[in-house]
Amino acid sequence: METYDEEYYKRCKDKGIDYAFYGNWQKQYAKLVTFMTGIYMMDYRNKSMLDIGTGCGVNLKAFKETNIFDKYYGIDISEYLINLGKEKLKLSEDELRIANSSDLPFEDDSIDFIHCSQLFEHLEKDELITTLNEMKRVLVTDGKLFITLDAIKKGRDKDTVLNQDPSHVLAMNEHWWEDQLKNNFILEENTQQKFMKGKFYPGGLNDIDPNKKGENKRRTFYDHYSTEWSVFIMKGK
Repeated sequence: METYDEEYYKRCKDKGIDYAFYGNWQKQYAKLVTFMTGIYMMDYRNKSMLDIGTGCGVNLKAFKETNIFDKYYGIDISEYLINLGKEKLKLSEDELRIANSSDLPFEDDSIDFIHCSQLFEHLEKDELITTLNEMKRVLVTDGKLFITLDAIKKGRDKDTVLNQDPSHVLAMNEHWWEDQLKNNFILEENTQQKFMKGKFYPGGLNDIDPNKKGENKRRTFYDHYSTEWSVFIMKGK
């Protein structure tokens, strides 16, 4: 069982994934999510967001800088990553918490927006079901969720998903994931159209698609999601 300790952090960093790095990518990502979910239009007074599987909290920091919400929380099971995030990103004890997604330390109907990126494929099926129930419990009615994960789809098979990270244990197709989510939440429509309108560039000028020409040659977040990741925008019931 993966412990997500210092060894895990260093192993990922050696592969080019530094979970404590904070920069333009995260800032652009937060802009994309606020655009796609429409949460930028919310009255954020006394509203809160929760980042589940936050790691060091780099995405949480980016959302915090948007000033959309009044309260920001991130939880992760890794004591090492949480402590590293507090040290490097100057996030508080209240904002970054050591907790399990299947036992969220929040009251019923207390969270207005949940962000959960690349967590579900790390969970066994029973943990996933419990986590979804917990997310439903803490989310307010009509609250929003933005969920990304690695799924089996065109150009990807089970081995591709599992080999993406040694700690991946669950590889299912997008229809299966959608069914699980719809058991607890309402799926928003026209997600793909929203992506195509969101001109946000995660890698800046260095992220170039050789098959594109002119000003459109920079890869957008839509390019990344359509080929590598899966995204679900949901509402609370």
